[in-house]
Amino acid sequence: MKRGDFVIEYWGPVITDEAAEKKGGKYLFDIMDSPWTIDGSIRANIARYINHSCKPNCEPVVDGKRIFIYAKRGIKPGEELTYDYGKDYFDDHIGKRCRCGHH
Repeated sequence: MKRGDFVIEYWGPVITDEAAEKKGGKYLFDIMDSPWTIDGSIRANIARYINHSCKPNCEPVVDGKRIFIYAKRGIKPGEELTYDYGKDYFDDHIGKRCRCGHH
């Protein structure tokens, strides 16, 4: 894939931030600056398996209530897909240090 290529959509039911707080879990994608969260816990949402990296090769782009994942740089066949989950997720679920040694 080349830089800027569409990779996959992160999808699932769109729920309120309040419902997301009650539900909890790792596959909730908060749509910043809105009252909405995407519940990506459905197994058919294979984008939920993209891991965190402080030096990611992908980036999420919000378009309304949808999240599209794009290549941030060239990605070789077989290379793991990653994006930065953000500080809030990091603090809530990953902890003090991630495997790439940052934060």
